[in-house]
Amino acid sequence: MRKFLHIMPVISLLFLMTACSQITSKTPKAEEKNMTASFIFNRSIEKLKNINSFHSEMKLTQKADTNPTVSKETISTSSMDVNIEPFAVFQDMKRTETVGEQSSTFSSKVYWTKAGLFYFDQNQSKWFKVQKEIADQFISIPENQKNLSLQLEQLKAHVDDMKVTENDTHYTLSLTSEKQSLDPFLKDFLTSTFPTGPKKIDNEMLKLFSFEDVVLDIQFDKQSFLPTKIFISLNIIHKGAKAKIYQEIESTYSEFNKVLSIEVPDNILNHAIKLQ
Repeated sequence: MRKFLHIMPVISLLFLMTACSQITSKTPKAEEKNMTASFIFNRSIEKLKNINSFHSEMKLTQKADTNPTVSKETISTSSMDVNIEPFAVFQDMKRTETVGEQSSTFSSKVYWTKAGLFYFDQNQSKWFKVQKEIADQFISIPENQKNLSLQLEQLKAHVDDMKVTENDTHYTLSLTSEKQSLDPFLKDFLTSTFPTGPKKIDNEMLKLFSFEDVVLDIQFDKQSFLPTKIFISLNIIHKGAKAKIYQEIESTYSEFNKVLSIEVPDNILNHAIKLQ
């Protein structure tokens, strides 16, 4: 059961690694330019190939129905700067977990650059450096999490099922699935996204999961065709444990190609405690 609760936030990674830009000018309506979901999607994939950095804000709400007498809710927020080449990340995150009437909050900051992986432990008020072997083994980031266009490619098979709506500045592509039609995609994504080390997801583990009531909305800038906002909600079913988790993720993006560099500050480099 612990493995089940541990891997659920992995799904949200699909929606963490895209980018956006701001626009002010008006563009022709979708019907005037025959803006189908496929056209918008393909244009966005091409545009995303030119992305090298961005800023992301994400909120994840998770409600676990694993105990009939005790409710459990987790709310995670994340602010993240990403540089794709050379790959580097700075993330400031906060997680609040409520079990019954008891709540606890955890916050942390992470730098992941060529200098290594560093994280701030709030309980000790200290920075730690993780050995490269441990970081590579347990927290590896697959190629599809580094390449923005590859993430949209994973949804390409479902683009014809998406509905297109619009306002003056954005197109929105929407996809819903009441039953399990998106199970193959979501399972493939879990496999490709999760680390390849000892905690990897194998086929036997995947058989225990199904996904229901999936709602996905992706908002695209009309002028640039880049994603500006992504919302997803779904129920994740663990068949063996007869448990259900509801997950809702909302992400917004900015600073497209404006995050010039991410460097670990000298005071952290010089004083971080090395984990053995």
